[in-house]
Amino acid sequence: MMTDDIALAEKLESKRLWRRAARVWLTVLDQTEGVQARAEVVHRRKKCQISANGLRSQYSGIRVMTAAGGVLND
Repeated sequence: MMTDDIALAEKLESKRLWRRAARVWLTVLDQTEGVQARAEVVHRRKKCQISANGLRSQYSGIRVMTAAGGVLND
């Protein structure tokens, strides 16, 4: 079962579905024993989370508009 989850996580990574892959890596982490093996899974999950965060668009806040349609603050 764990090998199936690892294969799924790697497949999701190859498709660049980072958030789903990170979730599957968490499932693998729950099944993993041993400090070194857990550290490797944590590293893979962190890599997915970082990649997923890179997909976010930059949002600087809410624009304030006047009644006439002009922007007060950007």
